[in-house]
Amino acid sequence: MNKEILITDVVSNEWEMFTNTNNIGRRSSCQDQKGNFIASRAAYWNMFDEQVLSSYLKDLSNAKSNKINLAAQKYGYMMESTDPDYFKTIKHLLVPVSDKKLKLVDSIMLIYMKWEESLISSSLDNKNRVLYKQYDSKYNTSVETYMRGELTSYSEETLSLILAQFLKNVSDGENPVKNYLLTLKNYEEGSKSRSCSKNSTCSVENSNSHDKSCNDNCKSTESCKNTGNGFNSNLAAHYSNGDCNKKNTSTCNVESSSCNVGSSDEILKNVSASKSASLKRIFSLNLDLAERLADIAVKVANSIDLDVVITVVDASSNLILFKRMDNSLLCSIEISQAKAKTAVEFKADTLYLSNNESLKTLNNFSNGSTNYCFLGGGVPVKSLCGKIIGGLGISGGSVEQDCLVAEKTLKIFENSLK
Repeated sequence: MNKEILITDVVSNEWEMFTNTNNIGRRSSCQDQKGNFIASRAAYWNMFDEQVLSSYLKDLSNAKSNKINLAAQKYGYMMESTDPDYFKTIKHLLVPVSDKKLKLVDSIMLIYMKWEESLISSSLDNKNRVLYKQYDSKYNTSVETYMRGELTSYSEETLSLILAQFLKNVSDGENPVKNYLLTLKNYEEGSKSRSCSKNSTCSVENSNSHDKSCNDNCKSTESCKNTGNGFNSNLAAHYSNGDCNKKNTSTCNVESSSCNVGSSDEILKNVSASKSASLKRIFSLNLDLAERLADIAVKVANSIDLDVVITVVDASSNLILFKRMDNSLLCSIEISQAKAKTAVEFKADTLYLSNNESLKTLNNFSNGSTNYCFLGGGVPVKSLCGKIIGGLGISGGSVEQDCLVAEKTLKIFENSLK
């Protein structure tokens, strides 16, 4: 069977499952946009070869035989990140995921997200999209979470074939995601009637175009099986874009910290306003933003009666701003800078990195003029599309205190620019 016929059969089966998914309250207009669905899903499946398509067609057939709605399964898996509390109540309705499948999905995601990351700031990048799962919410699904949910609904056989194809694509220097998004972009530009807003039509599987403006209108109760069992979920139809630095449980819990940190509004008083209105449109840190970060950090540190050293670096770990509070420790001068640079170069917060036993041996390791430090207090600064635009390093107190100041500063900074 040739590729075009396979894609047609796959998308036809997917549409049947998707359009029969039950929504909360009422049927979403997204589910009545068959033309948009077919075009966007066809663009997605065009990334894959005939072997992958044939295998997934078997997945769809097996699911039908077992009365399983793969669309519902997909969105259910996504809820582990978008709505973890509710996910616990519907997890038993989902097909269990084997260790082998998890490993296959992880391997595929490493490749896929690199392709996605390479398109940041390109003409194919919708600047409002969100790459990484740390920005997930009930109404906002990242590309990373969407794609992981998508892949988890496939069989191990299909995933093995996808991994083999992606490895060959990498070897050949190809980026199928680029071609996929280009196809989708051409379709969107040629369809003037297409609109995706709260009060208009919504292309559900336009998720793959990374247009998430319709998320608020795409909440659903998806039947996990056609036996009447169902669950509430986001219909995560419009995803954005992944994170090589996952949000992790080792970071300080700022909100529940016993430290008496001042409120965000109090801390922001008298902090100079940034010239940039939104992190969505910021792709690098400048002096103005660095000064804003430092001013917030000083106020957070003062609120817990702590003197710290503050370092802000750009996306290439070059120093932008250095500020030492009175009475801070002399040793914190180098440690603060090392933390900021480590967070950028390892693309993760330093407390998370400190949990890696092999990395601990690199403390104070010198790479040219850069010393690395794997102690809490260094965090990467990101734009809302997930791009690392710089790093913040805090040193002066205990690991817990440094981490608290860094995380609270970053949170206030991000919220002030949304």
